[in-house]
Order: sequence, then structure tokens, then C-alpha cells
Amino acid sequence: MNMNTCIITRPIPIGSSGCIGVRQPRRRLRHVRGHTHTHTGPRLVAGAVPEGPAAGWFDLANFVATSSSNKTPFDDLASSIGKDVYIDVMGWHLFLRDVKISGGDQSLAQALATKIGSDLMSTGRFDEQAVEEVLQRTPVVLGRGKVTLSLMDVVPSVVLDDLKRLCEEFCRRNV
Repeated sequence: MNMNTCIITRPIPIGSSGCIGVRQPRRRLRHVRGHTHTHTGPRLVAGAVPEGPAAGWFDLANFVATSSSNKTPFDDLASSIGKDVYIDVMGWHLFLRDVKISGGDQSLAQALATKIGSDLMSTGRFDEQAVEEVLQRTPVVLGRGKVTLSLMDVVPSVVLDDLKRLCEEFCRRNV
């Protein structure tokens, strides 16, 4: 391995500012008198612009960390849905913030918040059946298209109750 090659292992906080950096994996330097010394490698400092493979990663990190100026009225609802509502597949919890809609970069939590939130604002009241209908009409494709289920079928009942509670609170605050 080239000694100048920097391999991205994971984001590392640098200082209290929350800036991120990369580090090289630990490697054995030398064996002296029965002691093995290891070296972590250089850390990038805030403001330094890396070159090579790390530059692409920093571009991605900057894109993800950049706040959007076009905030919608449904962002708080989307955030709540994304962290509390999940799809249960054989005990694995796939949170809706992590499920991307095909053909876009929007998460399923954002899409649901936009649809349910706009429905709640247009009717002016909370309706459990309307929330259930949205979930029933939302397809979840599994196995690269082998099976398609409705979101209603893959969300546990307890989580469905949490979603209804979140929507009711949103309606109470915004309508």
C-alpha cells in the first residue's frame, strides 16, 4: 500500500466545532525491544481541502451536512416520522428516513409527511382513516420487484399508532 494513500474509514470529529476528517488505518511501524508501535496517520484539519479519493467524500459530506434553505412546513413531521416509524422485516427495523423513493433522493418519511400533512391541512382535521388510506396506497417493493406490499402491511400496529399520534399532534399545532 502506498504510504501517501489515505483510506476513509469513518468520520472523525476534530475539536469541538464538529468538523470531520479522515484518518489512515492503523499500521505497524516497527518492532523495538519487544514493543510494537502503531501509527494512526495524519488527521485533516478544519479548512483543509483534501485531494484524491477523499475529496469526493468531503463533497458528499458537505452536501449532506448543508442545510436546505427551502424548508417546507412538513419538515418537522418528516423528521418525526423518519425517526419513529419503521418497516419491520423479520425483526429488522428499516426506518422511513432511510428508505429512498425510486427515481429521487427524497426519503419515504419526507414523501409521507408531505402527503399526509397536506391532506390534514386541506381538510382541517385529523382523520385516522385518511392516514391508513395513504399507507394502504403506498407500495413497498421487496426482493427487487418480486413482492410488492402496501406500507400498511409492513408497519407494525404499535408503530402505526405512533404515526397516527404524530399526525394528530401535527394537525393540532398547524391547523
